[in-house]
Amino acid sequence: FALRTSGDWMQGWRYMNAVVPVWTLLMVLGIRELADAIGQSNTRTVAIAGTTFSVMIMSICLYASSEYVDTKEGAVSWADRHWAMNSRGILVGYRMENTVIAADFINKTVPASKTIAFSEMGALPFFTPKVSWLDTYGLTDRIIARLPGVNKYRTGVTGDYKDASTELGKHILERHPDYVMQWVKLGPSGIPILNGEYAPFASCPLKSFDTEEPVTLMLWKRNR
Repeated sequence: FALRTSGDWMQGWRYMNAVVPVWTLLMVLGIRELADAIGQSNTRTVAIAGTTFSVMIMSICLYASSEYVDTKEGAVSWADRHWAMNSRGILVGYRMENTVIAADFINKTVPASKTIAFSEMGALPFFTPKVSWLDTYGLTDRIIARLPGVNKYRTGVTGDYKDASTELGKHILERHPDYVMQWVKLGPSGIPILNGEYAPFASCPLKSFDTEEPVTLMLWKRNR
């Protein structure tokens, strides 16, 4: 998939994640094969060449794993976090940290087995396993991804999913999720959405963007 789609538009090439375990296994097997060949060889030149090649491959991998640092967004490599297993500690920067804030808010506010329509999910579903998510971008929802008459961008389907007059909004109404969620600037919104089918339910302050405008995580609940 990664080869056919030319990887990912975001830094970090996330679509390669599924390939990395197999890739790593092949590297280890390759090094083992090389080591066996060196052990069976009587020539010093082959041994030196094989050892040098193995060291080069491992050095490149280790160097690359420590060099992915995005100072603007706060994204860092696993190596930069000293190989810590604390997944929350790896999420650095306002977008990532807002994911943790949103997850805590959802786990505390929304009952289990409910469905939430949202766009900027990222790692959020991994921290909220008791609820279901409807991806309004269509990145993980092929029905939305193939909606006729919608505009598409590199981040997925575009359009205001809170507006029932849009193709995306109409589809959200047909899917009737229990909640609709969005990041809202300039404080919480008290306005119902999707033709009044969803009323404001709860809100949570988030870390602000590059500007000083406050950002709120707004949650609307289906009336019936």
